[in-house]
Amino acid sequence: MRLSSAPFMAAGAHTLSRLRNRFNALRLHALTLFWSVIPRDVLRLLPGTSQTFGPPRRTATLAHYRQHAPAEWREVFPARPRSHPPPFHCNDPRTTFLRPFVAMWAAVGVALIPGGRIVDEHGWAVGDGDTLLTEFCPWGRHPRSRVDHIIRLHPPQRLRGRTLNLCSSEATVNFYHYMMDAIARAALVQQAGFTWADFDHVVLPRLRTPTTTAIERAIGVPAAKIIRMGRRQQFACDVLVQPSFPGTIAGAPPWVVEFYRELFPAPEMGRRDRRLYFPRHGRRSLLNAAELEPLLSGQGFESVDPGTTPHLRERLAEAAYVVGVHGAALTNLVFCRPGTRVLELLPSDSAHHHNAFYYYTLCASADMPYGAVVGPSRRHRFNRHFPQSGADFTIAPADFEAGLRALLAEPAVVVPRGIDSRGNSSPMSASGAA
Repeated sequence: MRLSSAPFMAAGAHTLSRLRNRFNALRLHALTLFWSVIPRDVLRLLPGTSQTFGPPRRTATLAHYRQHAPAEWREVFPARPRSHPPPFHCNDPRTTFLRPFVAMWAAVGVALIPGGRIVDEHGWAVGDGDTLLTEFCPWGRHPRSRVDHIIRLHPPQRLRGRTLNLCSSEATVNFYHYMMDAIARAALVQQAGFTWADFDHVVLPRLRTPTTTAIERAIGVPAAKIIRMGRRQQFACDVLVQPSFPGTIAGAPPWVVEFYRELFPAPEMGRRDRRLYFPRHGRRSLLNAAELEPLLSGQGFESVDPGTTPHLRERLAEAAYVVGVHGAALTNLVFCRPGTRVLELLPSDSAHHHNAFYYYTLCASADMPYGAVVGPSRRHRFNRHFPQSGADFTIAPADFEAGLRALLAEPAVVVPRGIDSRGNSSPMSASGAA
């Protein structure tokens, strides 16, 4: 009897994948810890440039860079105050967004950088003198930034003419970062007066799903001009056209939400009574979901999976209430109408750090009342510089029931909103004009 080798090969490939993932995780944590204690100026002591090995040697804001190198800046939205309404419910007073804070949405626009480079799959913008331009990426030279994790890149590929960079950190693997940090930059490009005909190449993250395909089709980027950014790739551009990072780390400004609502407009009329639930499977899942989900189904909530639910955007436009486990699937909240009430189920390892702001700020910018129920994670990150642990969590049934009551205590209200010329939310007229 002859045994097939296929099962053994599959098992070996699975083991190899697990070992590779563990090695990459250890490397990420080791480098994050290293850069949390080592000053960045040490990079200037390294020979050569990041074209051959290592991270970019220098760092600058665009304003400082323009003092010694040619670059054009087209501002779209000036800096403006950032404020958010309090959540209608949160059971954990240690949750990050409950702490008093004063912040601004930074000025955003588009830069034209002769001789600029696009570096690695995260799309870092690097200018003359091997200078990382920090405001175009979410972390700059923070210990969390993966730009300082670069060891060796492929030789640079020359791109003639104008090249538009729509990449961003983590956008190649995470749907939130793809939508809110990367592709949303197309709104700035449009507002700055560019058209697709102005570019010879458009560099995009390589994340591909039915939804990302629909988004790219909706913004109209010509397929013949698209280049997908690969791991360890770098492009040397005649002229790099680089839009700003759209908001703040874990913060989506109102103009980003408006950009997607204009791409995929919800019907002005129609049903507004759906109750939707976004579960989560795999890492950082809700361990006692089977105990809590009957409470949702008893209140008429239907479970939706972004990967398999047909007509998801249409369902979200019909939603009055949404409950969801913290994760990138909640980025689909941008397809809800203003006034939809949202309850997020947060692990404590996310709630006690910047990660708690992702969907809180999205809902604030989208005029959707927001609440949260926090439950303990099975383990927590090593320190504040580290990414989320990925640990599963639980939520006490009593806390969940209190959050659900708060969610359903008020009806969803349609509140049409728009964006004024300064990028702030403003009421819209009945005709839809600002």
